[in-house]
Amino acid sequence: CNLSQLTPAERKFMSAREREKGNEYLRAGEHEEAIACYSKSIVLNESNKKTYSSHASNFEIDSTLVKTLAKRAMCYHKTGRYEEAVVDFEACHEMDCNAGYDRMMHTSQSKLQDPMMVPNSNEATNDPNPENQFHKMVIEEFDD
Repeated sequence: CNLSQLTPAERKFMSAREREKGNEYLRAGEHEEAIACYSKSIVLNESNKKTYSSHASNFEIDSTLVKTLAKRAMCYHKTGRYEEAVVDFEACHEMDCNAGYDRMMHTSQSKLQDPMMVPNSNEATNDPNPENQFHKMVIEEFDD
């Protein structure tokens, strides 16, 4: 899909659809899929692009963008991608400093500084599917 050929209304519709898909994945606990959908939603909506790049310094805050970024940040945090979570929480805080995003950002930052934290096993293998991190074991029953 060539984004430059889409009308603003089509981009806004597709952005909302990707955000809703992300919400469904988040409810299902499928964080990597949710991240992908939230990221597409942010890219699709032209007003998101303008607001996100400026961190709302001269533009009206788009509350949908802030919520989408916050949900993506939560997914990053839950999958051990703390640096990315900090970036999104920081952007949310700059756009809406009254919502407590700074507290969530500090939580992700503290995970980055914790020497006991190990990388998420999914990141180590670049496999977003956690089921692929386990070996299958066959258990056979034997008759005596």
